[in-house]
Amino acid sequence: MSIVGEAYEILKDLKLLSDKHKDKEILNKVIELQNKFYELKEENECLKSKIAELENAKELEKDLELLPSGVYIKKSEKEEGKDIRYCPACFRNYHKLYPIIHGSLRRNRFCSNCNTPING
Repeated sequence: MSIVGEAYEILKDLKLLSDKHKDKEILNKVIELQNKFYELKEENECLKSKIAELENAKELEKDLELLPSGVYIKKSEKEEGKDIRYCPACFRNYHKLYPIIHGSLRRNRFCSNCNTPING
């Protein structure tokens, strides 16, 4: 059982004890502790999610190549003969790849997410 699960079981036991002894002050403190526990649990889940996101970005970064023009391509896609270029600003800021697309004029290129004009 996880630490969070164990702490939750202890809280349930404390609440049962306070109900049994009809002690309002203890019950109020148990409820206060329980609320803090839920906040901690939410924060823990958020941090786990952020860690997973950063680990995924680190793995993704191993597959990236920064071209002299300043855009990213994926090495695996390059080997498959694909020429998809990705926004460097979005990868640095969000750790996600967004393709660069052409505007109304073929020479105009910009990020499909942040609309940053791209020269490369």
